[in-house]
Amino acid sequence: MKAKRYVIEALKSEGIKHVFMVPGGELDPIVFDMVEEGSIQPICSAIEGGAAFMADGYSRSSNKFGVCAAIGGPGILNMATAIATAAADHSPMLVISGDVPLDEEGKGFIQDSSSLGINTSAVMAPLMSGQVEAHSANQVPFGLKNLMNKMLTPSTRGPVHLSMTLDVQDAEVSEDATYKPVSESTLHPKYLNEEAFEEAFSVLAANGRKVVIYAGSEVRKSASWELLTQFAEKYSIPVATTISAKGVISEEHELSLGIVGWVIHPYANKIVMEDDIDVMLCLGVQLNSAETMAGSKEFKAKTTIVSYPNFHNVFQNIDYEYEVLGDSYSFLKHALAVNDKRSAKLLAGKQFREEWLATAKAACNNVNAYDIENTASTDKPIHPARLVKALRKVLPQDTVMAIDSGAHMMFAFHYWTVTDPTQVITALDYMGSMGWAWGAVIGSKVALPNRPHVLFTGDACTLMHGMEIKTAVEYNLPVVFVISNNRAYGNPKLRAMKFSQKVNDFMNIPAFDFAALGRSLGAEGFTVTDPDELEATIEKAYKLNKPVVIDVIVDNVPTPTKVYDKYFATSFFHGGKL
Repeated sequence: MKAKRYVIEALKSEGIKHVFMVPGGELDPIVFDMVEEGSIQPICSAIEGGAAFMADGYSRSSNKFGVCAAIGGPGILNMATAIATAAADHSPMLVISGDVPLDEEGKGFIQDSSSLGINTSAVMAPLMSGQVEAHSANQVPFGLKNLMNKMLTPSTRGPVHLSMTLDVQDAEVSEDATYKPVSESTLHPKYLNEEAFEEAFSVLAANGRKVVIYAGSEVRKSASWELLTQFAEKYSIPVATTISAKGVISEEHELSLGIVGWVIHPYANKIVMEDDIDVMLCLGVQLNSAETMAGSKEFKAKTTIVSYPNFHNVFQNIDYEYEVLGDSYSFLKHALAVNDKRSAKLLAGKQFREEWLATAKAACNNVNAYDIENTASTDKPIHPARLVKALRKVLPQDTVMAIDSGAHMMFAFHYWTVTDPTQVITALDYMGSMGWAWGAVIGSKVALPNRPHVLFTGDACTLMHGMEIKTAVEYNLPVVFVISNNRAYGNPKLRAMKFSQKVNDFMNIPAFDFAALGRSLGAEGFTVTDPDELEATIEKAYKLNKPVVIDVIVDNVPTPTKVYDKYFATSFFHGGKL
């Protein structure tokens, strides 16, 4: 078996049916074989960065891993931002690249990415959890398995890179080379330091009246959100989430506080930031700057317990008293198994917590959103909150929204309500790459073909990666692409308005016709300028069951982040003290 076929067969055994790519000469052997063999469908993106964003979106929605491919040199370098995003969010992704023949390395051959050329592996090293440059076919079986383990192990989870030269792809591997698929225990590891758990739970059970659970993205990654809800319900414990964990408890659930972070919701602010909490249980939270309200001193409890699979990835923005090494699924399984006698005090506090939460909600007029009146705004240009409200009203509850980065995202996270975490994907854990969601929504749609998908993006993001409309058209992927078009670099413009008119004008974006762009690429396209036309247009777009671009002309209004901004203003960015 040739190395190219070995890789294809290995991917098939892992259940991979799609590889996102831009083809090129150094990939010809494996791509030609993949197309001819037919079990794995190559999906051609507009640019290599889009392919990697697609693989990332596929990874996040499939709860497996994504695969992308490019030629060496300019191909893989075009993927750098997408790979960095996956690395920052610990999203598993296999990157395959082709390179010039071994005998041509160091001879000035075009796109030579070897260590004797532009040395792509050295450039990408900080972003990769592992890399293998296969200089012989027999390095491929061992190298690929090694990369799979590094890609999925909690301490190194993230993107990995397999580079094969043209001649290696066409060379024979050893006859006894066989690929064993990654085990379920590697793909979704379950482990817990039981001694640390016992100590932490004893503290929780003994000291907790005002108890809060703060859930992070690892709760989603470990597929433990149902256990989280069961645990919260058993003891009537309010639950707040990070932005990237949105929906790990239904936002319609009576115990949901909403989000803590940039778009903090009123209930979360009232309980987490303004009250004196006895115990905060942080499950799967990295505790980065946004997740700790810019490291605010108000983000605290008398006792804080942190459970995470790998403390190398937990930021030290706050002090905490107890740490439990383990995944959230295992933590919650153990917590639910604790007998009622041992947790008697925690059970006894149920009524208190229910009344405590009811009082907090009443103080917020029982509305868990700021400036809720904006969702019914009749203003022209359209208010972004009205746009999000219309999307939520029209689209099915199980719709997956891919949220891009920019001012528009704040409105989406604040007003788009979800009942489980699979209804939203985002790269806002750490990087927040503009244009990410253009590729990610396509990858997610490939992973979940029976789920409705909507992209929520901005005009600046569209200028970066909007050509991926063609990919959705080419592969008949019915995605509704919604552009919140404020004709500006939104957040910078909001800041520039306070500086000078000259700087403010610099932040404008010309009035491009993105609906026409969509039509030119084979999609349907609509432009909406009247808020009263939103719902009908969204419904029409959804029912077309094809790629549709909706260009919504919105106003560049302040985002629903005023509470976070208050804490951020005293952070180190503004000369404050963390």
